[in-house]
Amino acid sequence: MIPAIDQSIWSNIITALLAEPGLSAETLRVRVSKLRGETVTVQGIYKDLRRLQSLRVVYRSHAKFYLSLSWLLDSKELIERGIAAYSETSVVASFLPDHGESRSWSFSDIHAMDRFVSNMVLALQLHGTSKTSFHWVPYPWFAAYYPDRAQPFLKEFRRSGLSAYGLFGAKSPLTDEIIAAQRQFGHHWRVETPSFKHSEDTSLTIKPPFILSVKYPKKAVEVFRRFFALRAPPAPKAYTPFHDLEFQKLSYRVTISHNERRSQSLAEQFTSTLATKPDSAKSRR
Repeated sequence: MIPAIDQSIWSNIITALLAEPGLSAETLRVRVSKLRGETVTVQGIYKDLRRLQSLRVVYRSHAKFYLSLSWLLDSKELIERGIAAYSETSVVASFLPDHGESRSWSFSDIHAMDRFVSNMVLALQLHGTSKTSFHWVPYPWFAAYYPDRAQPFLKEFRRSGLSAYGLFGAKSPLTDEIIAAQRQFGHHWRVETPSFKHSEDTSLTIKPPFILSVKYPKKAVEVFRRFFALRAPPAPKAYTPFHDLEFQKLSYRVTISHNERRSQSLAEQFTSTLATKPDSAKSRR
């Protein structure tokens, strides 16, 4: 069970111990006082520590306090189930902003971020009359990361009568394989440098009137760049690429904006770029 998030002392204690394990009662008093913006007595800290110990949320060792690992693991499982439920296409559609507004989410877990974004892309495709979207993807890392999950997503995409046109920023044997494999599912890609303002740390999905962007942390971009620079990527399932990103404290920023004018302008620029022949001089090597 996850305690409710409120302004009680015991909730502040959990916040402090999440940030740093093994704190004394006095250190907790200082941290909690800072969180609350008011002085808390050590007696008040002990009172709520006893409550948390009785619930087996906190345990004491050598005069220092820690969160229970079993409680943390149970909480993590519950939260992950919640993230999965709230990432479903039917739910994320309710997150779409109104005209002139935008919404953002930060993810530390690359899996949770990708699940949310994949379903948001489907939600965008199913929203409105147009069934075409445009994409700028500097590094299609997800195709290498989730080889078993790609086909079900693509089949659902195709079954819905949707189509996507996009640009990859990385020229490699892997992107060539992705381009060939996804064409049958209504995804039409090519390696090209966009004519509009772009960045290798930000991917874009344009589905007027919406713009979905994912900003990747610098560390992730460095890992993607190295992987797509390989002349011969490792065989599928023989190697799990990007696994080290799972164990680092990184931040992936997802933003969805409702901007009719800008999204239409970007869609037109995509159409113009895709109407021309690929320019190998412009393509990223």
